[in-house]
Amino acid sequence: MELFSSLFFPAVLKVLESNIPILATIPIPKSGRDITEVSRLRNHPGAAVSTLNTGNRDAIRVTIYTQIVSLLQKH
Repeated sequence: MELFSSLFFPAVLKVLESNIPILATIPIPKSGRDITEVSRLRNHPGAAVSTLNTGNRDAIRVTIYTQIVSLLQKH
């Protein structure tokens, strides 16, 4: 929904370029169609993308927490 706002994506890019750590969710492309803006976020040099599912949700929680703590200590 937010991507329908003309102000949202430029604001997200501004935060990404400022090196402020952020945690975001992005949709998985459906039927081979990807949203251009989402693709830019996924391919950003500083992005770490994790796929969450019922099989890995407990382990990935620890991984994401560790990544965020590490980024915040550097920031």
